[in-house]
Amino acid sequence: MVLSIIIPIYNTEGYLRRCFDSIVCNKTEEYEAILVNDGSTDNSRKICEDFVRQYPRQFRLFNKVNGGLSSARNYGIRQKLKGNYILFLDPDDYLETGFLDRICEKLAHKGKAEMYEFGYVVHERDRKNRVYQPLACADESAPMKGEEYLKIAYTEKGSYPWCTWKYIIDREFFEKTGLLFEEGRNYEDALLVPRLLLKCKRICTIPRVEYHYTAGRAGSITQTFSVQNELDRLYASYRGIRLFDRVKDKELKALAQDGFSKTFYSVLPSLILEKDREKKRILRREIIKKKGMMKNSLSWKPLILKWIVQLFGIYICGWLVYVRRRWKRAGAAVFLRRGIWGCR
Repeated sequence: MVLSIIIPIYNTEGYLRRCFDSIVCNKTEEYEAILVNDGSTDNSRKICEDFVRQYPRQFRLFNKVNGGLSSARNYGIRQKLKGNYILFLDPDDYLETGFLDRICEKLAHKGKAEMYEFGYVVHERDRKNRVYQPLACADESAPMKGEEYLKIAYTEKGSYPWCTWKYIIDREFFEKTGLLFEEGRNYEDALLVPRLLLKCKRICTIPRVEYHYTAGRAGSITQTFSVQNELDRLYASYRGIRLFDRVKDKELKALAQDGFSKTFYSVLPSLILEKDREKKRILRREIIKKKGMMKNSLSWKPLILKWIVQLFGIYICGWLVYVRRRWKRAGAAVFLRRGIWGCR
């Protein structure tokens, strides 16, 4: 079997059929879908059971106590996977029509790479779809090392290399690394994918857009504001900076650490948004502990913010970032008419 598709599921009944239909519409049977129901309380389990009954050779269902996204993905990884390659698919996302037919044929005789990257579309309510092409840097005839790929990714505008679902990963390579998703934290992709890419000796790009990512779903991690989410973002980026401390390539080290350091400034508005005094105190303490991240900034905007933090403190800088974010989101005319609090 060519491909194992791991799908962590928690209360996504409104999206599951679309996700599963994008799998079963393919003609190939050289795949298995590993459904990990992470303690869903809606009809997600029933939908999974329906597809398992209908496609018993391809769909396998595992039910577990809720433990979070990382826990569910790790649970899937630990099963006896039959595929030579692994693909992580989120339950509110879906695959391009015919993707499995194309990729299974391509990899049927064991591909030449340890990781494959493909393009994706971001679907967000009330916004135009955004298409992200794969990096045109390595075809299958000339795979490159993960470090070389990362340097190109960091210099490509709009490229974000940390999404697990935009890669197909060789299962033997994955198992040899001994890596798993860190449980108990959000933004787990940013903790795992850099380590995989730094260990990867051969990565290729698939020159097609093959994945559809749903942004802005109510209840999703990226759309839910909480101090814990902000702490996890800060933690993941801080760990990323420390990871690249050990990289010998000075150019890659500087580019990666600059990318991770930007999270420090994006977290500052949370000090304004959070109303609970104790939670705000915890967040402020962690921000101060990790303010050393600022020294890794290379671009001019973070450097200006670094200067503001040093002169006026993190709260003033947080306010400025917060106001700028609302200005950018609402547009200048709406912002000036409604004021800061009227712009959503």
